[in-house]
Amino acid sequence: LNKSLEIDPNNEFVLKNRGATYYMINNFRSSREDLEISLTIDPDDSFTLGYLGAIYCKDGYYTKSLEYLNESLRSERKNAFTLRQRGITYFHMKEYNKSLADLDKSLELERLYPHEAL
Repeated sequence: LNKSLEIDPNNEFVLKNRGATYYMINNFRSSREDLEISLTIDPDDSFTLGYLGAIYCKDGYYTKSLEYLNESLRSERKNAFTLRQRGITYFHMKEYNKSLADLDKSLELERLYPHEAL
């Protein structure tokens, strides 16, 4: 991914995938940097919006997290990852009914489409 970005530093696909990779290894600062650049190239990308929402939740910015997660779900309602992250965000905000509803939907989608759960 790094080599690809040396060749084409504004490759949105590579930026968002490197951002997701950084997220998976708990390097949230680098993840956010790549995802924010990616978002300037494609501001409606639900994948990027979902991961940014997850990062803001981890950093304790729950309102900002919800903004990104809700925007992601506007274009891709059945995204298990984003629903799970929004459920977690609602939990931190003590919105337990909303949290449970999103987590239930996420689990159902993961059961139906296990290969899409990441």
